[in-house]
Amino acid sequence: RVLKVTMSTVGSVICVSHTCRDNFILRAKILPSIVHVIPNAVDPTKFTPDPSKRDKERVKIVVVSRLVYRKGVDLLVGIIPKICKAFSQVDFLIGGDGNKKLSLEEMVERERLQN
Repeated sequence: RVLKVTMSTVGSVICVSHTCRDNFILRAKILPSIVHVIPNAVDPTKFTPDPSKRDKERVKIVVVSRLVYRKGVDLLVGIIPKICKAFSQVDFLIGGDGNKKLSLEEMVERERLQN
């Protein structure tokens, strides 16, 4: 109800995905015509790795996210040590910030996974 009242005066809304847009329209009960999507994205034409520089002996798993519970960081903390023990050729590269960053850092130190 608060969302509906608060959003009743806005002229336009931006969401980061079509799912977010659909949910927002339903919850806020506002006109779909004023809700727009500008996705978070990486332009693959600007960020294409050079295959010739790839280390064929290693596998890199890259995670770029807010480091919060909602994004599953607790699952990473639980699974990364298991993956690293089972597959010595796997490296993780994690980028982001959030209140679960410390959990990741503690896991890296506890499991001695830093290079």
